[in-house]
Amino acid sequence: MLAKVWIQNFRNINQLNVVKQNKYIFFIGKNNQGKTTILEAIYILLTGGWLKEKDRNALIQFSKERAVIGGEWQLNEEEQKQVYLSLSKSEGVSVVINKQCSRDKKTFTKNCFTDYLSSDINRQFQDSAAQRRHFLDTFCTQYFTEYRQSLNRFQSVCKQKNAWIKQDVVDQKHGDILNKQLAILSGSVLEYRIEGLRRLSEFFKKTQEIFFVDILENIQFKYMFHRLDIEEFSRPLYQEVLFNKLQEDKQKERFLGYSLVGPHRDDFDAISHDQSVFRFFSKGINRVFAVLTKLAHWDLVSEKFQQPLILLLDDIFAELDSEVKTKLATYLKKYDQLFLTGVNSEDIGLFNDIDVYQVEKGKIHCYEAA
Repeated sequence: MLAKVWIQNFRNINQLNVVKQNKYIFFIGKNNQGKTTILEAIYILLTGGWLKEKDRNALIQFSKERAVIGGEWQLNEEEQKQVYLSLSKSEGVSVVINKQCSRDKKTFTKNCFTDYLSSDINRQFQDSAAQRRHFLDTFCTQYFTEYRQSLNRFQSVCKQKNAWIKQDVVDQKHGDILNKQLAILSGSVLEYRIEGLRRLSEFFKKTQEIFFVDILENIQFKYMFHRLDIEEFSRPLYQEVLFNKLQEDKQKERFLGYSLVGPHRDDFDAISHDQSVFRFFSKGINRVFAVLTKLAHWDLVSEKFQQPLILLLDDIFAELDSEVKTKLATYLKKYDQLFLTGVNSEDIGLFNDIDVYQVEKGKIHCYEAA
């Protein structure tokens, strides 16, 4: 597990050291003090994530040239691995492992599965179809080893199709070929997505039995085919219907300048008592739904690959009632290592054997109860 963390010149943190004594680490403090920043730094260290998606310079303090995130991984009782990730405004990203330079920015991913859960988890499901697709694609990528390859192939042909759409003069036969390829590749993507939703639904039912939230009883995950009249998925039928729709939409797509149908436009819904959770249920219920769905996600990945699981949970207990909090804390204890944040000191009592740090203005010190 991750035994030590060092952070320097990262956002509002000048210098910070965290040493693990217990299985769980809780960062407590008021808003805008640096709790989330600590989790983000740990996530970057463990996964190499966000280094391309976010402006690297925005992660480094304005007056500094370089930020450093370091960690010590306890491989066994006698062996450790030390990793330093350096982010430089002028030199980019460099990695040092046990005092040796390396090009591996994802060194820890070989040892564990890490996930970060932001405080605005509701947005992942409630905001838009794009957010829900992103969640489903992320899960399928982590769970099905071949999914990312299938999705990349589809996305590559989709880009070619969009380029074809925007040409002043087009070769209609080439458009037919692209549509045929898209229909075939989409079938592969859909098989993984629908199977992924089925497995998530099964595990969701197990977590629901533990948490027993009445309104989410017998929930069903439903794949939504955008602009296609399909009730039940069959790959041959789907590919035929999609190809016909792509052919039918040729002129309309040329006029609009983008493709209108396919996996990149699809969505999924969660149905309970014949109503959409996302559209008709309260913010509080949607937060519980989001947490339970993420638990299903983590359990499936952990069970399949038998890797240690490290979770970075940003204010996960916010807006949950005391009964759900207690059940959630009990459930989380089965995971290998937790880094949590919160503003409510009462949440600390949900765990035994926990390290608690007070965070104030980018600095930490051992928490002392009032």
